[in-house]
Amino acid sequence: MLREVSVMDYSLLLIIIHFPRQDDPDYQHIFNLFGDPKYARRIFKSHNKKYIYILGIIDYLQKFNVAKFFENKYKSIVYGNEIKYVSAVDPMIYSDRMFEFAKNYIFISKK
Repeated sequence: MLREVSVMDYSLLLIIIHFPRQDDPDYQHIFNLFGDPKYARRIFKSHNKKYIYILGIIDYLQKFNVAKFFENKYKSIVYGNEIKYVSAVDPMIYSDRMFEFAKNYIFISKK
């Protein structure tokens, strides 16, 4: 995981492709394009087979080093309680925040 190597400042990319008809020739083409085994965990079909979802991590992938530590301390003074929303935070906090966001707003399960 990214937090285990002290990386932070990344974003989740979510691509949703809609196919109103399953017989659309581009449907299988798009799926095959990302069908390489190295992408297998990043591409999903919806249950009704009208959507293809592609996930990825993008952005800077910065190390949480001494400079980021001091940036965090400075921003904690400037932003106060809103510090949890800045990107210069410990990788454990950053990954937990990313996971909670994805769980609550992207991967909503039926209950």
